[in-house]
Amino acid sequence: MNAEEAVLGSILIDPDQIKKVYLAPEDFTGFNQKIFKAMLELSSENKPIDLITLSNKLGKLDGLMGLSSCVPNSFDCSYYADIVADKAYQRRIVDAVHKNELDKLPEILKQKPQSFSEIVTPDKLADFMIEMTNDKSDPGISWGFYDLDRINGGLYPGEMYVVGARPSVGKSQLLQQVAINVSSRGKKVLFISIEMSLRMLVDREVAMATGIDILKIRRRDLTPDEWGKVMDAAGNISERPLYYLCGNRTTDSISSQAERMKVKEGLDLIIIDYLQLMKDVNNSKLGANKENRVGYISSRIKQLASDLNVPVLLASQLNRLSEYREDKTPTLADLRDSGCIEQDADCVLLLHRDRETGEGGNLSIYQAKGRQVGRAAPIELVWVESRRKYENKAKA
Repeated sequence: MNAEEAVLGSILIDPDQIKKVYLAPEDFTGFNQKIFKAMLELSSENKPIDLITLSNKLGKLDGLMGLSSCVPNSFDCSYYADIVADKAYQRRIVDAVHKNELDKLPEILKQKPQSFSEIVTPDKLADFMIEMTNDKSDPGISWGFYDLDRINGGLYPGEMYVVGARPSVGKSQLLQQVAINVSSRGKKVLFISIEMSLRMLVDREVAMATGIDILKIRRRDLTPDEWGKVMDAAGNISERPLYYLCGNRTTDSISSQAERMKVKEGLDLIIIDYLQLMKDVNNSKLGANKENRVGYISSRIKQLASDLNVPVLLASQLNRLSEYREDKTPTLADLRDSGCIEQDADCVLLLHRDRETGEGGNLSIYQAKGRQVGRAAPIELVWVESRRKYENKAKA
């Protein structure tokens, strides 16, 4: 049984359901499309919807006999209808891309179906408000840095957080540390690294965990005592739910892997490093220029956060404008390639480090946008060279 058959079967059990599902014949596929169209016609003619009237309308009984028994009742018809509508929406996107009808994509994306079953009535809103405020557990996930938690409360399910910086400022380092902080508290994290290989990420993990100089780690020039530290670190890492996915990816690939992990392992946080390196940026089928394609990626990632109900932390490169200003501090206008990033993001953190300090140096983080909590004054993380990592400047 598929969702289309479940909807049709539910209507056969309870014909009144056809007035509640808000579907069109083209939302169905194959012969199911003809069946639903016949049902709509019978409903508009105030005629009963059953096997006899349908077979008369369609001129055949084949394909109808099993429908009424494919679901036990009609109670979940709206749920199945939501699935049918969503699948039809995805087909329209794919068809537009395959037919090179890119001008249709913006209109299709605006028509993403909304489930009526998700509409919250006033009495349900009141119940939810009481339940939510009475729940003492905080749904936010700590960044693992005190001041970041202070200015935005942490990472919240369904929200997209953008971390913007110029190259070599430290966004990859920060994101990997957040992944380690969160997973060390038992939360399941999927870290998608498009920029760095697994070998590079592991080198950094070892340096942070052991304090061994990263150049020695890269050369594999370790003393027996240092090897012992690596073995201890490996034991801790094996028990920490941090999952890495490396290599260039499309938004479809990322969504597929994240959905699979959510079902199989559970998932609390997605981190993507970084937007402008994703394959979709160079796919001309997704937009006439780079700005349009980056906007497409941004909207898809925001939708992923909403669909899976997990926070998504997305790194984004900033343009060069700040380098030509007297004040080098980045602004929202410096987000590279698309204003859609600012629009889609629930929170934007901009990173800045004094170039004169070289590769290390303390990291300033400015919350340039907070959809719920607003902007905040810059905070600072301290670079600890011996551990190759950032640490809190403030105390808890």
